[in-house]
Formats: sequence, C-alpha cells, structure tokens
Amino acid sequence: MFSKTLAHDPETGFPTKKHVDRVLAAEKEPTSSNLDAIVLSDSEHRVRKLEGLTNSRSGSDMGDPPEEVVVCPYFYQIESGESAFEMAEVYGMALLRDVPFAEYSTNPTVQMVLRNLNKFPSKTSAPTVSGSITAQTLFRGSGPGEDVGPYISQFLYKSYNYGAMPIEQMYNENLDPTNMLDMNGWLAVQNGEDPGSVVTKRRAYTASGRVLGSIVHSDPAFQCYYAAALIALQQGVETEGYTTNQISTAWMTTGPPDLFTSVAHVAAGALRTAWLQKWGITMRIRPEVFAQRYELARKRADLLDKRTGVPGLAELKAHVETASELLEAVLADNKARVGEETALLAVQYPEGSPTHPSLPAGHAVIAGACVTVLKAMLKTFDDDAATIETKWVDSGRTAVHAIDGTALLDYTAADAREMTVNGELNKLASNVALGRDFAGVHYRADGDGGLRVGEDYAISYLAEKIHTYREASKKYDLFQGWVLKKFDGSVVAITRKGVRPLGHRRHRRGVSGRRRRRKRRSHSDSD
Repeated sequence: MFSKTLAHDPETGFPTKKHVDRVLAAEKEPTSSNLDAIVLSDSEHRVRKLEGLTNSRSGSDMGDPPEEVVVCPYFYQIESGESAFEMAEVYGMALLRDVPFAEYSTNPTVQMVLRNLNKFPSKTSAPTVSGSITAQTLFRGSGPGEDVGPYISQFLYKSYNYGAMPIEQMYNENLDPTNMLDMNGWLAVQNGEDPGSVVTKRRAYTASGRVLGSIVHSDPAFQCYYAAALIALQQGVETEGYTTNQISTAWMTTGPPDLFTSVAHVAAGALRTAWLQKWGITMRIRPEVFAQRYELARKRADLLDKRTGVPGLAELKAHVETASELLEAVLADNKARVGEETALLAVQYPEGSPTHPSLPAGHAVIAGACVTVLKAMLKTFDDDAATIETKWVDSGRTAVHAIDGTALLDYTAADAREMTVNGELNKLASNVALGRDFAGVHYRADGDGGLRVGEDYAISYLAEKIHTYREASKKYDLFQGWVLKKFDGSVVAITRKGVRPLGHRRHRRGVSGRRRRRKRRSHSDSD
C-alpha cells in the first residue's frame, strides 16, 4: 500500500500498518486532528509532504462529481501476473530510454525486451498484433490510430505561435540520477527526502523516451492540450460550431475562446476525480517500490515462506522472473551505473515518484479529459454522419518526426496518409500518459485506465456544458451538439438530450442515455 513520506523499515522498506491506517482515516475525514495524527518520517532531511490527501472528496462545478465517474478499469493485485508484466514493461522502458523511437525495428535491445514481454500470458491493455507485442506497437497506446505513423504525436512536434510568441517544441532533456539505485538512497527518497535538482543534457525534439519523460516531469496541468488547441487551429482544423452561419461566428459557444477555456476548465474536475480514486480506492504502490519488493525477494529467501514470510512476495518474484533475460539486463545496467547488481528501478527523476498513489495517473486522467474535449470541439470528421475521419496529411498539413532529436524531418512512410486528427490526439494523450512510465513513476494501467476515467468525466462535462448554450436550446437550435470518437473506437453524439451511441460504429463500452445528475438553470431548461 502506498506510503511515501511515512517512516519505512530500513531492512524491508515496509511502512508501519498503524501509520498507513492514519492516512486512510484522514482521507475519509480530513479533520485537523486526523491530519495531525499522521506520522511522517522523522528524517531530518525530509522536505516532502503527502500530496493532496484532503482533495480526494472535493466536488466539481461542472460534470459528474468524482464519486460518480467510472472507476479506473485496470486494477491488478501487485503479486499478479498482470502487475509483473507491467513492471517488466517499465523496466524495459528504463533500458530503452535513450533508444530513438525511429530505431525500434532494428535495435537489438528492443528485440530482447519484446521477447521477454511476450513471455507473459497477459499483456493487459498493451496493443498487440495476433496476441504479440511488436516493434510497431511497443509502448504505444491502444486508442484508434495510435499504431499509425510516428510514435510521437504531431501535436508534440509541430511549432506554433503562443500569441505573438513563436514556440519551437524542443525540450530540456533530463539525465538519470543514480541516487535511488542503492537501498540507502531508495529509503531516503521513500522517507520524503528530496535529493536535489535535475541535470539537463541538451534541448531536443522528442525522439526518445528520455525526452518524453522530461516533458512530463514539470508540465503544468493542461499545457500540452492548450498547445494542441493552438496547433490544431493554426494547422487549419476548425472548431465544431455552427460555422455555416454567414452573419455571426460561434465565438464563445464552441468557437476558439470556448475551446481554450474548456481545455483548462475540464482539467480541474478531472484531477479531483483522479485524486478520489488514488487516495480513496486504490492506494497502489509506485514502480520504484514494486522494484524494491522484487529486490527484497531476491535477497531475503526467508520472507518467501508462505507461513512466516510476506504474503504474496513469493508469487510476485515468480511472476516477475518470467522476464528473466530482461532482469539480467537490468542487473547489468545498474551495475554499470553504480557498481552493484540491484533490481531497483532507474527512475528518471531524482525525487522519484510524486507523494500520492499510482492508480490512476493524474497526468493520464487530465490527458483523457482534455483530449476528449479537443476531439469533440474540433472538426475530426469530414461528413455529417461521422463516418469519414479528417486526415492529418491534408489541407496543407504535413507529418514530421525526429530521428536523433536535433531536427524535424518529413515523415513520408506509406502510412502517413492514414494518419488522422483523431489518431494524433489519441496519440498525444498516450504520449503524456506513457511518458510517465518512461520516467519510471507509473505503470501502463495507470495511464490506459486513467485515460478512460478522464474521458468519462469529460463526456459528463460536455453533456452538462451544452445546457449553458443559448444557441443549443430548442428555441434557437443553432447548435445541435458534438460527435466524439472515444478511446475504445465507438462514436457517440453529445446533444442537449444526452449522450447516445451512433449506430454505424460498434459500441463496445460507451455511455448510453447519460443524463445530467445535477439540475442546472440554463437556457435549455427554460424552453
């Protein structure tokens, strides 16, 4: 169970049960006395606190309240084969942090990682081809269109103007620290110590997992999606408003200002939803702790006994060692870094993970919500029936990618013409969510599941938002609603009557007939 900033046993790394119980009590009833009863580590170097423990049951001013949003669909016991697969994926990402995405089809370490990941019976939500992960699907998201074109979304490559300021999407590339690769350093970080600042290597385009992990280390909540809105409009993608009217623009009703403010607004409710599920439901440990549990299992055979040892530790060890060749590479890599064979995780950030639980990822829930708003409020279909998706390489738009991070090159592979605006937005969401995995602070379930949580919240947000538009009321009927292609591939219409699936797409796990749960005075209500 998550316990960062609490005191941990120096031998095993486990917290004290009563200390965790006090955290749980304060989450349910965040009174001053319950908060004061929590015992944080007494390390003289501890500077970190629990992040947002009291935020988990706050409401949202639009959209479903956090407790009514779908719960993260991917939850696996730590000692399960599914969790072992996702930990192996994180280990693989750490080993491949510097391998350019463009070289995945030929790199020998990539081939080794693929061999080991494919040994697991369950690949959880990872995209596969005939049941196997391939170089083309490795570390990608599972949304429609994410397997087409470069690994990185065009929305993380294209330059844009932020007002009068030109922005070139080159990012500070952060080097790996080594402070968490021995038990003393790992323990200090778990006890809430902050070992120092990030070391920057260079500025680069997003060509590798290292750059992606750097982007999602210090990004403000909705930065990538506000930028995506600007990029979309500047690349000729229009908003989904009543644009056929020749007298007045839509403006604050589905026009550009509405798009920009909605991307920011939806992020707040999404984050509150994530915090309820983190603290109030899952309390999942971070990958840096999972790796330590495996290291403990390697070193302490006495703890594997089913009667006297740590429950589930033997099962965890057995499942993780499915990827034996990958683990040997991790041990060798860590020995090269610090002179010691250890299975501790090479996290990209010196402070390790944030001080809140892993599932779902806050980055992913925001990504799911903001990208859902973008897909709904931008024109992503070329026909009214929503059967023809808007291509990315069209209307003057081109596709680019980066090989070594120093320059952007035209992407001219055969699948460039198959890239869509929807697909690149899905890819943006997964790049952010799985970028946190590249850094070593999340698992795939946190990201893929978090996107679904954010999407569900954003749909309720839009279903309520449309009732604030006078133009959408029965009296005026200027705006009929949005059409959205969800992460599962189904298509829904969001109108003043609710949310309904469109029949021409197979509806696997969508929302049908959702109604607003809170009465809000609006123009539609008065008609």
